[in-house]
Amino acid sequence: MNNLCLSSLFEKEIRGTLDTLQYDIGNSGGTFHTLQSDADGIKDLKDDVEATSLCFRLLRQYGIMFHKTGAFNERLRANIRGVLQLYEASHLAIQEENIVNKENDFSEECLKDLNPNIDVYILKRVTKALEYPQHWMVQWFWVKWQIDAYEHQVDRNPMLVELSKLNFNMIQAIHQRELQELSV
Repeated sequence: MNNLCLSSLFEKEIRGTLDTLQYDIGNSGGTFHTLQSDADGIKDLKDDVEATSLCFRLLRQYGIMFHKTGAFNERLRANIRGVLQLYEASHLAIQEENIVNKENDFSEECLKDLNPNIDVYILKRVTKALEYPQHWMVQWFWVKWQIDAYEHQVDRNPMLVELSKLNFNMIQAIHQRELQELSV
């Protein structure tokens, strides 16, 4: 939702979820190893590099700090989406977070060594991330590319695609109207 510039429409829900994550992480000794999941009871995220990296990145992005411990091992190389999330999350490290810097090196190496015969959507995202990590980009200039890429993803949610296109067009119309008013 963040990549499609829809997060502003769901700020309250996102903040509530992040507060719950922060509470769960605090109760588990500062790790992501067990988080509450509504559908499955307690869900073990110890080996889910994609979910763990996404949690880390979103918490940091929203200013929630904690000390993350534990490193990812070599067998996680096969999870391309997870390694991509890890790479994006590792750019939110703060000074002297050696484990996060090591995870950045590991994930960057994995992404550069990818087989070019993978899913085109993932390959485009990896290429874009290696050029400019998402955190370094102006979100609005990145969203059009993200909508197009997400639309061609196999496991996409068609309602999110339509909502993101509608949101993009509405905001673009507002910007055009404001620009027109300023130029008169």
